[in-house]
Amino acid sequence: MQQQSRQQTIVNNLFWFFGCLALAFVVWVIAFLQHDPIIEWRLTERVPIRVEPDDGLIITNDNSLTNTASVYLQGPESTRPLLTTDDVVVVANLSGLTTGTHIVPLTATVARGARVANISPSQITVTLELQSAQFVPIRERITSSPPPDAEIVGITFDVLQAEVRGPESAVAQVVAAEAPLNLANQRAAYTTDIRLVPVNVDGDEVDGVTIMPQTVHVTANLRQSDSIWELNVRPQLIGELPEGYFLGSIDYSPQILYVSLPSNVPEELPDTAFTEPINLDNRISDFVEIVDVEIPIVGAVPMSSQQVTISITVTAQIVTRQFDAVPIELTGRRQGLTYAVEPQTVSVILTGPQSFLNSLEADDLRAAVDLGAISEAGTYRVTVTTPITEANAALSASILPAEAVVTVTSGAAPKAIFGTDQ
Repeated sequence: MQQQSRQQTIVNNLFWFFGCLALAFVVWVIAFLQHDPIIEWRLTERVPIRVEPDDGLIITNDNSLTNTASVYLQGPESTRPLLTTDDVVVVANLSGLTTGTHIVPLTATVARGARVANISPSQITVTLELQSAQFVPIRERITSSPPPDAEIVGITFDVLQAEVRGPESAVAQVVAAEAPLNLANQRAAYTTDIRLVPVNVDGDEVDGVTIMPQTVHVTANLRQSDSIWELNVRPQLIGELPEGYFLGSIDYSPQILYVSLPSNVPEELPDTAFTEPINLDNRISDFVEIVDVEIPIVGAVPMSSQQVTISITVTAQIVTRQFDAVPIELTGRRQGLTYAVEPQTVSVILTGPQSFLNSLEADDLRAAVDLGAISEAGTYRVTVTTPITEANAALSASILPAEAVVTVTSGAAPKAIFGTDQ
C-alpha cells in the first residue's frame, strides 16, 4: 500500500508539473504576442517578377506583361522594418510550357521572419513562341537624295549580312536590314555609321526582333555630274527708294537653280545667275515680285521652274521732329460751365517716318484736352493728347507738358482766357 501511495504521489506531482509547465508556456506566448504581435503588411515597393522561359522559347508579349507585383507579408511586428524587396522573390514558373498562351500563377518566397500572405496580381498571361534566327542582306535606303549636280558612284558597307533574332513569326517577315542614308548636300565621298532597321518585303520595319550588328559603317562615293551645273541665284535690283526709306530684308526662293548643260560645255562655267531687274523706284512699302532667272550659259536648260519669288521689306527712316506753340483745344464742354486752361500751348515731339514728318506743317497739328468727365466747378489736372497719332499708327508723340491745369467755373467768362470749342 505504501508503494502504491508513493507512486500515486509521483504521478500527481508530474501531472501538476506538466500542467504548470503548459500554463507557463501559454502565459509566455500571450506575453510574447502582446510584446511583438503578429501583423500583416504590404511592402512599400513592388517586387520584380522573374520570368524565364525554357531554352529555345521566347516571350512575345513582353510589352504588355506586368513586370512587378505587390506582396503582402505576415509576421512579427519586429521583423517588418528588417524586410525589403530584396528579401522577397516573386516567380512565374514557365518550366515545361510549350508554344502558345498560358496563364501562369505567381509564387513568392521570403528570406526570413515572415511568410507571404498574398500577391497582387496572383497570375500573369504569357505568350510563348519558338526563338528563331536568320541572316539577311544589308542594303541602303536613300532617305534624301544628293543634289542634282552630284552622282552616286557606289555605296559599300563594312559587312554584307546581319543576323536577325526573335520570335519565329517575326523573324520570318524580315527580308533585309536597311541602312537609312541621308545624302542631302553631299557631293564627295561620304562615310558614316548607321543603325540598321529590319524590314519586311514592303519596306516596313519589323518589330520584336533584334539585329546584329546594330550599326554598320557606310561609305558613299559621289562625284560632280558632267551634265548638270549648280547656279547661285541673285536678285538684280535697280533704281532707288524714295528719300527716307531703306531696304530691310530680302528673301527669295529658290536660291539655287540647276541647269542641264549643253554638249559643248564651256571650259569655265559661271556659278551665279541674276534675276530680271527689279525696280525700286517709288517703293515705300513691302512688296513681292515673281521674276525669271537669266541663265548665263548658252544652251543650258533649267531643270526646274526658272521663276523666283522675291520678298523685299522696305522700311521708313524714323526721325524725330518737334513742333512748338501748338494750341490746346478743349473738347467735351458742358453748358453752364466755363473753362480756363494753363498753359494754352504745348510742344509736340513726333517720332515716325521721315517722309511723313517732312511734309507735316505746324498747322496740321492739334493738342486736345478732354473735359467730358468734368461735371462741376473746380481745378483739375488733365492729360494732353494729340489726335494725329490716332490717325497714323506709325507715329508716336511726346507732349510737353504732358498735363494741363483746367479751372472750371459756373457762368460766363471772357473768351480770351479759354481754350477753343471743339
